[in-house]
Amino acid sequence: MKMSGSDNFALEDCPWLDETTTEALRRVGIVSARDIVAWGPRKIRRLTELDWTACEKVCRQALELVVVNRSKSAFQTAESVYAERKSSGMISTGCNSLDYLLGGGIEIGAVTELYGAGGVGKTQLCYTLAVTVQLPPSKGGLEGCCLYIDSEGTFRPERIAQIARSKSFDPEQVLEKIKVSRAYNSAHLQLLVDEIGSTICQMPEAGQKVKLIIVDSIIGLFRAEYKGREELSERQQTICELLHQLQKLADVYGIAVVITNQIQTCPDSYFGETIKAAGGNVVAHGSTYRIFLKYSGKNRIARMVDSPCHPEREVLFTLSDSGVIDVR
Repeated sequence: MKMSGSDNFALEDCPWLDETTTEALRRVGIVSARDIVAWGPRKIRRLTELDWTACEKVCRQALELVVVNRSKSAFQTAESVYAERKSSGMISTGCNSLDYLLGGGIEIGAVTELYGAGGVGKTQLCYTLAVTVQLPPSKGGLEGCCLYIDSEGTFRPERIAQIARSKSFDPEQVLEKIKVSRAYNSAHLQLLVDEIGSTICQMPEAGQKVKLIIVDSIIGLFRAEYKGREELSERQQTICELLHQLQKLADVYGIAVVITNQIQTCPDSYFGETIKAAGGNVVAHGSTYRIFLKYSGKNRIARMVDSPCHPEREVLFTLSDSGVIDVR
């Protein structure tokens, strides 16, 4: 159930919170009932001095405020969910073939994973989305801002400015609505994701609503820091928690999340693809949609690998000054 209302339910609007509990929550970056829902009782207990009973109570009451009070019930009919999904809006990629692959564009309330070899266009697609999300709904956007987490040091604002100019937009206005942070290690990446909720609450004014989160990339820092099989379990558990946090943020705040992922070779594969997405089953299960990007001469192929509602199919696209575009 997506909770995309305009009310962020600040801690001051939660009468069940006493001063001590409120202060404990604020110290770890929780500023709203939506944040409480996104973090969950286990994470709140681990990062605060609150006991388990208090954490459970706080989260249960936040859920009642954010979820149940909006629909008057813990359950909805499938018909109402269907109507909600049809009205939630999507973010156009600016490319008709990619929009066709995605059923209209990048979905609100979902985690969309883009994986492929270096240089295939993952970051270029992210740049394009950071521009198109700012368009009005009539042109495929959501009139929103983008939070961009760069974990590989590849963010280049001049490229986004080029895309904006090629689409006849004001580059300065476009760049103003993209908030960027560089993640230097995996712990820093987790901290930045934890701070997303409070960042969203600080940008409530019209034209500054966050509608897109981009993490480019989700796996690079973990592959560099966690070495050998003895650290594999800890790495996967940490990635799993990070992905679930992103999914909950997408649900609770009604925004789209796009992550990029690297690939790894499969030397023992004799049939089919010899490469696969990094991160194993944890990343696979943590993504709502998985799209594999690969080369096709000077063009690119995007294949829908996993989706709860789309068929597995491929489309052709290419890169230009305007970002990702249809092949002409």
